[in-house]
Amino acid sequence: VVPPRWLKLIVSDRSPDPIGATVHPRHRFASPVCTPWYALARTTEGTMTDILVLRHNIHGIPISRYVDALRDRLPDYDIDVARTPAAGREMVGDATVLTGVELPDELLARADSLELYASIYAGYDHLPLSELAEHDIALTTASGVHGPNIAEHVIGNWLAFARGFLTAREQQADHVWQSFPST
Repeated sequence: VVPPRWLKLIVSDRSPDPIGATVHPRHRFASPVCTPWYALARTTEGTMTDILVLRHNIHGIPISRYVDALRDRLPDYDIDVARTPAAGREMVGDATVLTGVELPDELLARADSLELYASIYAGYDHLPLSELAEHDIALTTASGVHGPNIAEHVIGNWLAFARGFLTAREQQADHVWQSFPST
């Protein structure tokens, strides 16, 4: 369960933006409530880093855009970027939330204040789940973020099939400029 010092803010979990994610309900150390991870805000005050973003680009999105989106949504929180592995090792000790692609053992060992790891991937098989549970660190993933894209892809393929786009492309490649029936 997410520690009680975290407070849910009212933020849509249907957002198609690159930082939309949900708490993974299958793990005993994750919240059973599906909510965007960035909707969790600290209720304690302090000088430590609230959110530390690891240096990896996210699905082709520059890290700067990801960080800007976080800062727009959470203007009252300290959001830092670890631009090098050394910076990550140095900064992770004070971070309350860590977000990134992977969570190396060396970072987890130094994460003294970490309460939440927000994976930017929909899957979680690459993460050290038992170590997260041992340290009572909540986990969120981007599960469900691809739903709108997949739906659009399916509709696009239906239209392409119904209108005969494959046939048209083959005829174009063969320099055949003749109409054909579509369904």
